[in-house]
Amino acid sequence: MLAVISTLCITTVAPAAIAEIERRFRINEEILRFVTMKYDSKREIAAWNGMVEKTKKPAPTAAVAEKKEEVAS
Repeated sequence: MLAVISTLCITTVAPAAIAEIERRFRINEEILRFVTMKYDSKREIAAWNGMVEKTKKPAPTAAVAEKKEEVAS
Protein backbone atom coordinates (compact mmCIF):
# COMPACT_ATOMS: atom_id res chain seq x y z
CA MET A 1 0.00 0.00 0.00
CA LEU A 2 1.31 3.41 -0.95
CA ALA A 3 0.83 6.29 1.49
CA VAL A 4 1.27 9.88 0.39
CA ILE A 5 1.79 12.50 3.04
CA SER A 6 2.35 16.18 2.27
CA THR A 7 3.58 18.67 4.83
CA LEU A 8 4.08 22.41 4.61
CA CYS A 9 6.62 23.94 6.98
CA ILE A 10 6.76 27.72 7.16
CA THR A 11 9.73 29.17 8.98
CA THR A 12 12.10 32.09 9.14
CA VAL A 13 15.59 30.92 10.04
CA ALA A 14 19.23 31.55 9.28
CA PRO A 15 20.66 30.08 6.06
CA ALA A 16 22.82 27.66 8.08
CA ALA A 17 19.67 26.22 9.66
CA ILE A 18 18.11 25.68 6.22
CA ALA A 19 21.21 23.78 5.14
CA GLU A 20 20.93 21.54 8.21
CA ILE A 21 17.23 20.88 7.64
CA GLU A 22 17.88 19.93 4.02
CA ARG A 23 20.75 17.66 5.10
CA ARG A 24 18.46 15.84 7.54
CA PHE A 25 15.76 15.49 4.88
CA ARG A 26 18.28 13.88 2.51
CA ILE A 27 19.36 11.40 5.20
CA ASN A 28 15.79 10.41 6.09
CA GLU A 29 14.76 7.42 3.95
CA GLU A 30 11.05 8.12 4.47
CA ILE A 31 11.27 11.50 2.70
CA LEU A 32 11.28 11.02 -1.05
CA ARG A 33 11.12 14.66 -2.15
CA PHE A 34 11.25 18.10 -0.64
CA VAL A 35 11.34 21.66 -1.90
CA THR A 36 12.85 24.67 -0.17
CA MET A 37 11.61 28.08 -1.27
CA LYS A 38 13.15 31.42 -0.42
CA TYR A 39 11.26 34.67 -0.73
CA ASP A 40 13.58 37.60 -1.43
CA SER A 41 11.61 40.63 -2.48
CA LYS A 42 9.31 42.61 -0.22
CA ARG A 43 6.48 41.94 -2.67
CA GLU A 44 6.92 38.17 -2.41
CA ILE A 45 7.12 38.34 1.38
CA ALA A 46 4.00 40.54 1.60
CA ALA A 47 2.05 38.19 -0.68
CA TRP A 48 3.10 35.17 1.39
CA ASN A 49 2.18 36.89 4.67
CA GLY A 50 -1.23 37.76 3.21
CA MET A 51 -1.88 34.12 2.32
CA VAL A 52 -0.84 33.01 5.80
CA GLU A 53 -3.21 35.53 7.42
CA LYS A 54 -6.10 34.21 5.31
CA THR A 55 -5.50 30.70 6.64
CA LYS A 56 -5.76 31.92 10.23
CA LYS A 57 -9.43 32.87 9.80
CA PRO A 58 -11.75 30.29 11.40
CA ALA A 59 -13.79 28.15 9.04
CA PRO A 60 -17.56 28.71 9.17
CA THR A 61 -19.43 26.12 11.20
CA ALA A 62 -22.01 23.84 9.58
CA ALA A 63 -24.90 25.67 11.30
CA VAL A 64 -23.81 29.04 9.88
CA ALA A 65 -23.42 27.52 6.40
CA GLU A 66 -26.92 25.98 6.60
CA LYS A 67 -28.47 29.33 7.64
CA LYS A 68 -26.78 31.04 4.68
CA GLU A 69 -28.23 28.38 2.34
CA GLU A 70 -31.72 28.88 3.83
CA VAL A 71 -31.51 32.65 3.37
CA ALA A 72 -30.35 32.23 -0.22
CA SER A 73 -33.32 29.95 -1.06
